[in-house]
Amino acid sequence: MNHHKRMGAILSLAAVAAAIVLAGVGCGKQTPSLSLLVWEGYADPSYVRAFEESHHCKISASYMGSSDELVAKLRGGSASNYDVISPSSDVATMIAASGLAAPLDLSKLPAYPQLSERLRNMPLVRVNGNVYGVPFTWGPNPLLYDTTYFAKPPDSWAVLWDPKLKGKISAWDELSTMYMAAQVLGYDQPDPNHIYNLSDAELDNVRKKLIELKPNIRKFWSTGGELTNLFENHEIVAEGDYAHGCFSGHGRRRSWIAADIVRFEDGKLAGHWDVLQDEAAQAESLSGLSMFGDRFPGDN
Repeated sequence: MNHHKRMGAILSLAAVAAAIVLAGVGCGKQTPSLSLLVWEGYADPSYVRAFEESHHCKISASYMGSSDELVAKLRGGSASNYDVISPSSDVATMIAASGLAAPLDLSKLPAYPQLSERLRNMPLVRVNGNVYGVPFTWGPNPLLYDTTYFAKPPDSWAVLWDPKLKGKISAWDELSTMYMAAQVLGYDQPDPNHIYNLSDAELDNVRKKLIELKPNIRKFWSTGGELTNLFENHEIVAEGDYAHGCFSGHGRRRSWIAADIVRFEDGKLAGHWDVLQDEAAQAESLSGLSMFGDRFPGDN
């Protein structure tokens, strides 16, 4: 999945979210509760409440800060504690192939055909003819930066390695930071998916590249709240890995493109809102470029 390097922010690695069912779907008489292990914000009460009311059940959510944490919990014997998990694309296939998730009965998911065909056909949750998950969104990881520090918007991930930024940046305490370094080294060309299957030699080069970045890192962050505090307190001026998305399967004719916008004034969070826009068709694109990936909606 190729992404343009600029779209209001610097675009990078595609982060595909897949809801994988570990036990059952929905809350019936035998299962009055549904336990989730998901990313922060994926079980917001504003939309969880409607599901609870319509299915007469209670949803309880636990949150993970990284793909590593998710896999560690499942392999540590906690898989039976959760009904639904939401892994990213880098570990989804491994979870399904390792027997840590149960295959889905698609007949019980009437909205499944409404999902983007591109997402439904992705092989990352298909193992031995079974479907283990529902990829429902994908999007870029943009570079966040303090506009009061940078006279010009950064145009490359490589700016994070600038010696002038010593102790002034943050990085996500997650595998995605490794993928970012792999992209700086050019390992995403010509195949963007190659960064998930690096050779031992390439991994060693990534390790060396991240060690070079270490002097610039003020602190690693795990949650969005931690990252916001770092910017508010002027502890950092840039961060290289925060995801937005493209959402399908919501009953509308087109997928939604979501952008998360944060505004700071005098070092404090002054505004935070989401922007949703229908994915543009090729005839509507003023630049001639698709909003995500290298294809327009409806392309084969």
